[in-house]
Amino acid sequence: MYEPCLGMKRASRIVGQGLTLLLAGVLLVSCAFWEREGYAPRVNKSVRMSRNPIQARTQAQTPTRTRARPRASIQNRPRPDAATPTPNVPANPPANRKIQPYEGLTVYPDRHILEIEAVVCLDGGWLEQIACSPGTREHESLMTIKAKPSEVHAALLLAGHKPGKPGKWIYEEDKYQTVPPQGHAVMVFVRYQNEDEKMIEVPIRNWISDHQGNHDFPQTPWVFGGSRFAANPEGMEPGEYYIADYSGSIIGLVTFGDEVLGFAQVISDQEVVSPPEWVVNEDAIPAVGTQVTIVIRPMTRKN
Repeated sequence: MYEPCLGMKRASRIVGQGLTLLLAGVLLVSCAFWEREGYAPRVNKSVRMSRNPIQARTQAQTPTRTRARPRASIQNRPRPDAATPTPNVPANPPANRKIQPYEGLTVYPDRHILEIEAVVCLDGGWLEQIACSPGTREHESLMTIKAKPSEVHAALLLAGHKPGKPGKWIYEEDKYQTVPPQGHAVMVFVRYQNEDEKMIEVPIRNWISDHQGNHDFPQTPWVFGGSRFAANPEGMEPGEYYIADYSGSIIGLVTFGDEVLGFAQVISDQEVVSPPEWVVNEDAIPAVGTQVTIVIRPMTRKN
């Protein structure tokens, strides 16, 4: 009488076990599918080691959706040997900028050149100056320059030259000592129209001669000493003045210690120390009153 009931219970038990196995299989298949597609929840290892268990639990229960990053195309990757593009800059940029800061002065800053309008004022005799201001030392200078010495100084600065200190000499206890000038070394040229009405340019040394005719003037540069400043004398307002503006020394041959440009070799203005040596080269210099251009160029090997 009880055998049918027992059979039914046994059958229902078998069916329940089968359903359980089926459900477990479905869950396994679903988990495998999610993991393959990148939707499987992951727990960060750092979360497991967190000291805050509440925070660790909250983060562990939050699923993180991850997707594989697309790989960069090989064609789009930069080549290590690819040449870097350079801007289109001309190989020889123009260097013809011209500045005229004062009357009679023209500066070419890109080439570090200064041109000075001048006038020949001497055609013979002893020399102590190459160029001076009018009304100062024309009796011993080749040329006069209308521009003030301080203006010539400023123009040299615009041309990119740096001043230093004028040279000086000391004669004590029958001993002669010299201190050479400091500053940028430059070369002095002169441009003018010759008797054939042809514009020429020659180094200033061509206008200087040894009074005994033994040797030519050396190829020694001039130095941008920059003259000096001195305190105003009594009777003037407090301040200082540029000494060359009063002495007129612009390009010196003999070392007075106040010239804007000085000869690199120190020459005393005292005959007992340095006997006179240099005179005007009468065969080369043009007539007095000739308009010329003094050209100051930086010292180079070609000079």
